[in-house]
Amino acid sequence: MFRIGLFCWGMLTGLGAVAQVYDWAAIVGWDGVSHWSRYLIYAPGYLGPNALPVPALPDGRTDTVSWIGTGLAGHTKPGDQTANLLTQFMYTPAPGRVAFELYLVPHEVFRMTREEFARRHAHVSGLDDRAATGDLHINSYLQLLRGRRVLPDLQLRVSLRTASSNSRAAARYTDAPGYYMDLNWGRDLSAAAARHRWRLYGTLGFYVWQLNTGEQPQNDAVLYGLGFSYTHPRLQIGQDCTGYAGYLDNGDRPLVLRTRISMPAGPVWLEGQFHQGLMDAPYTSAQLMVKMILGKNK
Repeated sequence: MFRIGLFCWGMLTGLGAVAQVYDWAAIVGWDGVSHWSRYLIYAPGYLGPNALPVPALPDGRTDTVSWIGTGLAGHTKPGDQTANLLTQFMYTPAPGRVAFELYLVPHEVFRMTREEFARRHAHVSGLDDRAATGDLHINSYLQLLRGRRVLPDLQLRVSLRTASSNSRAAARYTDAPGYYMDLNWGRDLSAAAARHRWRLYGTLGFYVWQLNTGEQPQNDAVLYGLGFSYTHPRLQIGQDCTGYAGYLDNGDRPLVLRTRISMPAGPVWLEGQFHQGLMDAPYTSAQLMVKMILGKNK
């Protein structure tokens, strides 16, 4: 964890890629007419780690308190080293029933090899890019069922990704909109009053994002996930396996194994996560976030 922290600090304070000119036209087989963006591959296997991320897996319960958080994340794979800041805001106008969430990567720095640039069909105009800004994600949550004796807790999530990113020429982001909708469920495996509580939860839905080709204007994917959590008054641990599967099979089927550890300290929560990408999610990631609770739990 210390080495990851040093890496992130170095990246955020200015370390970046050294631009290397390469023959883009020969690499992509340019026809001499089409815009360079037509040769990018809008799939998570050919973009940066924050472009088309696998959504976080809720536990089927809508937040009961508003909070704001900020943190630092690092991502690594052969040919690409990335670090970024992240910000998150949860607003609960109807605690436990309705919530709205904003998520943004305000600053990302990266270092990519020439071979990785070529594999992604990145354009020569992006070779000098060392930093990027991500898309704004807007999520809404609606609690459908909660606290039933037989049925599990059910929550509807609707998410919109705005086209607000940059560094498309370096194949970091798509600068194109997307959205997903899923039904999240959860079930306690122990009594609500128990000191040590276990919970099983999952999701099923669809994930859609705009493409850069006229023949296929968008990719439609099945979104899925399964996880469990352990809760103690001073500690929360969650483990899940979540992904989505697009229909083009061109690097559009990421799967992520995630571990999350949260520690409450009054109005401040410390949260660490470790992500191991599988299939078309090639990154190994770690992040640390500080959350500030706004108001009291209801």
